[in-house]
Amino acid sequence: MVDKDFATSAIKYEYLVGGEWITTVPTNAGSYKVRAHVVESDNYYEAISNEFPFTIEKATITIEGEQTEYTATYTGNAYVIPGIRASQDAEIIYTYTKNGVAVDSIIDAGVYSVTITIPNTDNYFGESETVK
Repeated sequence: MVDKDFATSAIKYEYLVGGEWITTVPTNAGSYKVRAHVVESDNYYEAISNEFPFTIEKATITIEGEQTEYTATYTGNAYVIPGIRASQDAEIIYTYTKNGVAVDSIIDAGVYSVTITIPNTDNYFGESETVK
């Protein structure tokens, strides 16, 4: 049976983030500690539990929609690779080479290598794929 006064006591969870105890649940990747804190009332003394460590791991980002080869017809305009997406709406960086030389974009006829990169961040592991 749960004591009525204890059940209505203020119990809050506190998280050790950057050396400071806060009540906002951390959402970024990293190592943290959590503890329960029972606020003192007329019938109970304040109590703080032991600290329990936990880790939020970095998430893996995936590149979606890439193919091993693309073909386009010369138009005089820069070619944009269609359908490339990154999970979690991550930033995508494209780098292009033609005959082993870096170029700013795909405009002229020829065979290009395109590297699609999602940068490594505090919360996500990056990824890189190369297509032609």
